[in-house]
Amino acid sequence: MKQLNSKGMTLVEVLAITIIGAIVTILTIHILSNFLSHEKRITTTNQVRDVADIYLESLSRSLYTLNEKNVCGEIKQSLSEGGYYIGDCSKGIEKITGFKKEDGQYSLFVQGEKLNDPYQNIIISDESKMDKNGNVFRITLVLKYNNRKKAFSKEVHSIPAT
Repeated sequence: MKQLNSKGMTLVEVLAITIIGAIVTILTIHILSNFLSHEKRITTTNQVRDVADIYLESLSRSLYTLNEKNVCGEIKQSLSEGGYYIGDCSKGIEKITGFKKEDGQYSLFVQGEKLNDPYQNIIISDESKMDKNGNVFRITLVLKYNNRKKAFSKEVHSIPAT
């Protein structure tokens, strides 16, 4: 019977196992870091879409139910204050709906109330605007996040004046 060498592994075998282990470890770390980076990007994109949905739906609902006879003039584009907004004078006081600059940052107002920002890293750009043609409002919402911008558009028909 042949005797086995019981002295252990050779230096070449140890180096081979170490190199293979290092390669597997490096590949695993690279794959995990790519996964985490991709997950963060998807999460941020979903948050931006959620904010756009909330803002556009709130603005659309307000403009849709706005009776044209209660509108205080046309859409105001305030160069000094910044923003695009329209006033609803149905109860004797003007309640603005639209984009208005406040404390150096644009905010969304719906029937006189400011909507809170759900995420601090997503803000309304000064490129956001509203246009009106007859009883049709065209809304362009531009959101800024992570040094990027994303635009969302929507048309809303309001109740015509009778």
